[in-house]
Amino acid sequence: WQGRPTIWRDGIPLLMPAYCNSIVGWGEPQQETRWKSWVDNFIRSGVKVFLLDIGRYKGKYGQSSFWTDEGVYADVPSDEPMSTDKRADYILSKVPDALFIIRPHTYAPEAWMAKNPGELSTDSSGKTYEPSWASQKHLEGLQQFFKRIVKYHEARPWHNRILGYEVI
Repeated sequence: WQGRPTIWRDGIPLLMPAYCNSIVGWGEPQQETRWKSWVDNFIRSGVKVFLLDIGRYKGKYGQSSFWTDEGVYADVPSDEPMSTDKRADYILSKVPDALFIIRPHTYAPEAWMAKNPGELSTDSSGKTYEPSWASQKHLEGLQQFFKRIVKYHEARPWHNRILGYEVI
């Protein structure tokens, strides 16, 4: 739109100043207080689009209770201290017309990686990292993971506030 990448909603281009915070450690009361303080600053500045990471299983970045081990998936996330529900509820209590972009990740569960070292990317010294994009097994796991994330979020009371999903 006018030479800029633009998201449209109901035929109207959205100006996209947005807020995303995936750096605050979750699971501790002081971190929730810090997150709320930062969100409140952005709310005061007029931000209406918020990016929500899907949460951290046991407080670990890149881990999710939607997929915790090989073949182990959940249709409903565990009660994570800073779940998307809790964050969306907080934001909507202050900005009723807020919009959300849900951000699932492509990390595999640590337990899955421990059981599948041959599916991981490896450097020239043999050190392993995240799963390889050539791993069909990982891609099949991601498919199950993403299905559950979308199904869950599309069933939330605030599902009509979801603009889309950004896989990170």
